[in-house]
Amino acid sequence: MALIRALPALFFLALSTYAGARLCRLFLPSLDGRHRAAAEQHVAPWVIAWPVAFLSGTLLLTWATYLSASAARHTSSPMAVANIVVMAVVSILLAIDFARRRKLSDIRPAESRGRIDIAIAATGVVLATVIMFHTCRIEGDTLILGRTAFGDLNIHLGMARSFSFGQNFPTGYLAYAGSDIRYHFMFYFLVGNLEFLGLPLDWAINLPSILAFTSVLLLLHAVGSVVGRDARVGAVTVAFFLMRSSPAAFAYFARLPGDLGDKLHELFLTRKFIGLTTHETWGIWNLNTYAVERHFGFAFGLVLIALLFLVRLSGLDSGAPLLRHRRESSPS
Repeated sequence: MALIRALPALFFLALSTYAGARLCRLFLPSLDGRHRAAAEQHVAPWVIAWPVAFLSGTLLLTWATYLSASAARHTSSPMAVANIVVMAVVSILLAIDFARRRKLSDIRPAESRGRIDIAIAATGVVLATVIMFHTCRIEGDTLILGRTAFGDLNIHLGMARSFSFGQNFPTGYLAYAGSDIRYHFMFYFLVGNLEFLGLPLDWAINLPSILAFTSVLLLLHAVGSVVGRDARVGAVTVAFFLMRSSPAAFAYFARLPGDLGDKLHELFLTRKFIGLTTHETWGIWNLNTYAVERHFGFAFGLVLIALLFLVRLSGLDSGAPLLRHRRESSPS
């Protein structure tokens, strides 16, 4: 029954992703590198195409839904009107596009998948699922928020609820009543819309967060691989991203008392963020940011799309692989 109630929300996400895929194929046909020779692709085209489709399509359809709901704010249910109009119009346009491409035989089979690409996608899904549901989940009738995340999430979820259970048009920021919105809210409108369409609140915020975080890992892998002209560079980029790209953990480990066994024992008992920088307890230098500021992963993914576009535009994606070039140019 819960799955049936959630079908409209899942359809919205699927429709958004498919719309994003078609728009990117139309306006950015060379971004995913599918038209290049296999030796020049460095990553499978889907590594770029899927996150670009999800992020761009969801952004556009969410804005379209918000603007439509705002325009229909004098009706009894602005969210219902907006979703019906937007999803109906986009579905009709995509159906026409699909029929045209089918007539022209412009439907391509799926591309091959590399082991590194699949491993990074799986890492993103598993790690993001653990992080997101560990810090925000519903058990019975109780909403459980992580100790490091509740300060932000309770306000952000309130913003989402102002759309799913209220009619926050013109939109105001709930924490500062009487003033216009001066804070990022579109991601939480998406969360509110997904809850309005049938997803439970924890799934409404966790599902797009998981997809956005996985998109970030795939796009980081793509940018590293394209710039370095080697998939191993992309894999190292993702590893550095997940491990914070600093020697903080090693410095922390070296300062622990005792021998190696004592240090390892103390390390596994650690209940604080590892590091030596200012305000380390806030967790702003590690993956806790993506658990607390759920909108950040989505926005960061959009920045990576722009970065990848500039790399393609500037020609930094062409030439010999950097690792191989350094090895061949070194003196014997």
